[in-house]
Amino acid sequence: GPGRLLARVLLPVYFFIAGLGVDLRGLGWQSLAEFGLILAAAVGGKAVGTYAAARLGGATAGQARTGRGSASIPPASARKRRRSIG
Repeated sequence: GPGRLLARVLLPVYFFIAGLGVDLRGLGWQSLAEFGLILAAAVGGKAVGTYAAARLGGATAGQARTGRGSASIPPASARKRRRSIG
């Protein structure tokens, strides 16, 4: 709807304007290392959390690792099952 279109237009503008106020010249190696650790923890936490949720939801280990079988892209086997059920 119109709200989604508005968000697609305004969110990048917001982040662009917010980014203009960031001064990266003051960052040293220690700051960059801290940022790298925080980023690694965030990415790792998301990966572990989504894997665990997929496994609890009944996905196989392979499906949980690759994202196959997710709601956005169901595997062919799930499409076949849906046709045979309904």
